Amino acid sequence: MILPMKNQFLPLRIVCCVGFLRAFANIFFIYSPTIWQVNAWYPSYFVVGNTVAVIALGGLWVLRRWAFPVYAVYALFAQVVPLLLHRWDSSVLILPLLTLMVAAFYYRKMK
Repeated sequence: MILPMKNQFLPLRIVCCVGFLRAFANIFFIYSPTIWQVNAWYPSYFVVGNTVAVIALGGLWVLRRWAFPVYAVYALFAQVVPLLLHRWDSSVLILPLLTLMVAAFYYRKMK
């Protein structure tokens, strides 16, 4: 069942769509030699993190409060792990931070 889109949540829906597109692109990135050279466990971490992000974005899409802390933990791990591996890039911080700010704005309206 497709839920009707409410215009009052349009910014949240937009950041969720961008997050879904990024997660879809990450599926293809898993086959990149770059990701396999980082560490032996990194591809598995990458797949699990991508899965958690999709689940959390799905929860934000349907306005569930549990999705906010799940996405926050995902965003934290998505920054800390590359930082510890000396592969952190500040541009990776933009989308999770923007998503968390928009979701925090709508948090009281979530179920």
